[in-house]
Amino acid sequence: MSASGRNMGVQNFNSFDEAAKNYAHRISYVPPFFAEASKQLALDKDTRLLDIACGSGELSSGFSQFCGDITAIDQSEKMLELARSKVPASASLVRFDLNQPFSLDIGRFDVIAIGRALRYLTKEPLFDLLEQTLKETGSILICGSGLDSSTPWAETYVRVVRPFQDMSKPIEPSWREIFVNAPYEARDVYKATGKMRFSVDDLLNNTLSYRTFAATVSANLGEVKTQLTEALRPYFSDENALLGTVVSHGRRYQKKVAV
Repeated sequence: MSASGRNMGVQNFNSFDEAAKNYAHRISYVPPFFAEASKQLALDKDTRLLDIACGSGELSSGFSQFCGDITAIDQSEKMLELARSKVPASASLVRFDLNQPFSLDIGRFDVIAIGRALRYLTKEPLFDLLEQTLKETGSILICGSGLDSSTPWAETYVRVVRPFQDMSKPIEPSWREIFVNAPYEARDVYKATGKMRFSVDDLLNNTLSYRTFAATVSANLGEVKTQLTEALRPYFSDENALLGTVVSHGRRYQKKVAV
């Protein structure tokens, strides 16, 4: 199946469709992360990788040069449109609501990559999917990327946007909580850092890509932008840009070995 994809499974339009336009500005993964994780996982052209809740396809795109077969799943057609513009034509992109009972016949994979959308997945359907699709000796790689605490303006950015968080929305559990008492155990951690340049608009759109901020920040966009600009002005470099350190990381899980 080509990257033009087939629509399969439950058709569920959701707020991720609305957030998709801002995902291009979400803090991305640094390229060395994919090289390091691929080396440690011993990926090659025979490796099958499944990217679940793939969003805009960052993980699929980043790992595509290191493995031979990629399938990516997301419930948002808008997210899949973004992913189609990034991943190779040979990748399979599938629309399916991962919080529903898993019913796709897609075979088993050497690596299952899960990015920042993990916190939006429901535990029971997720582990049913993993049981059906992960090879016995396969690896689950939980990935994330964000500003490193060494970035001088990171705390200022958080301080400005925090009051605009919609506290009426439930706080999603940490991915670590999801794996408590799970039949998988943590193994290795892979990490890479790099420098990136940001504008105030980049940071605004990054904030808008998170559901707990999207509505409130959208309703107060001018005020938030003004506050961010003034608070971050001391950190501007040339052309009103901000230089920050980004850390990308992945934690590998495998099935627990029976004692």
